[in-house]
Parts: sequence; C-alpha cells; structure tokens
Amino acid sequence: IMHPDDLPRFAAHAARLRELADGEVILFAYRMRRAGGSWRWFESREIAFERGEDGAVRAIIGAATDVTEARQSAAERERLLAAEQAARARAEAMQRLTAALAPSLTATEVAQRFVDAVWESTGATQVWIGRLADDHQWFERLASRGYSPEQLVLWGRFPATGALPAVDAVARQETLTFTSRRSSSCARSSRPTR
Repeated sequence: IMHPDDLPRFAAHAARLRELADGEVILFAYRMRRAGGSWRWFESREIAFERGEDGAVRAIIGAATDVTEARQSAAERERLLAAEQAARARAEAMQRLTAALAPSLTATEVAQRFVDAVWESTGATQVWIGRLADDHQWFERLASRGYSPEQLVLWGRFPATGALPAVDAVARQETLTFTSRRSSSCARSSRPTR
C-alpha cells in the first residue's frame, strides 16, 4: 500500500509516464507499507517499453530500489551538520567574548559582554548575571538582556537569602550550571566555588 501523502504525486507521475519520450527515464520516490505496518522509502526508475500504433506509451519497464537507509543517513547527516554549525557559532561567539575581554574592563562590562555572548550563541530569551554584594545580604544585577524595565526593577537587587534556589546556592558558594535555553532553570553542585 502506498503512503496516502504520496498518492497525489503518483497521479502526476502516472500522467508523465504516458508522455515519455524514447529513452527518457523518470524517477519517482514514494513510501510503501510493509506487512508489519512500517513504512519504507522506494525510488523507481522507469522507461517506455512499448508503444501503440498511435505512438502512445502502452507499457513501461522499471525497477524500484529500497532507499530507506540512504534517506535516514541523509537526514542524520543534515542533523549532524546543523549541530556542527551551531557548535561553530557558539565557539565563534566565545572567541568574540575572549577578544572583547582582552582589554582592561570593569566587572559590569565583562558581565554585559558575557551576557551578550550567551544571548547570541544559545538563543536564550532572557540572560541575567549578578553578584553577591560585599555584605552578603543582597544579590545585585551586573548585566542582563531580554528583561523588561519592570522586571529589572524587581530583579535589580534583592535579598540574598530565601529568594531563589540559585541565590541560596551562590550564598553558600556552590557552583551553578545553567542548562535550559528557554527557561531559567539551573542545576546545583554541592562543591564550593573558589
């Protein structure tokens, strides 16, 4: 049984078969369901084999090849290429960050350049970096991107205890690893930072 999505294309293919020129080979890729219910991709190559007295194609000859694995390999190659391009973009963003940090900068300038690099390389919708104030009572924003002015009023400075798990972790000098691109989740490590 041919895949329902391929049937309209097959009708056009059948019309082309009736109009084949001598020696013309046409290709058609389609899916067929196996007895077990899985779908396999096939590619057929067909040529006019016999013509009637009026010159119309009466018979064709062709061969079909199962190309499922080749299509899967091509899709995997495309996925790997996209992943490689994304990794290259992140590496280039980090190189730009390193070059930007080379001159003598303030902590706020370094933080803003880091935030910008994370924003560009990860596709994050919000990036925020802060520091624990010297008195260890307040957590203060150094740089951010993607926050509204109203959010920045709320997140500009807040108590360092009990506000957020991440803030508590920083206050305890634990290492934080942020893992989500579309949310502000984080994972905590129990190892103290130095």
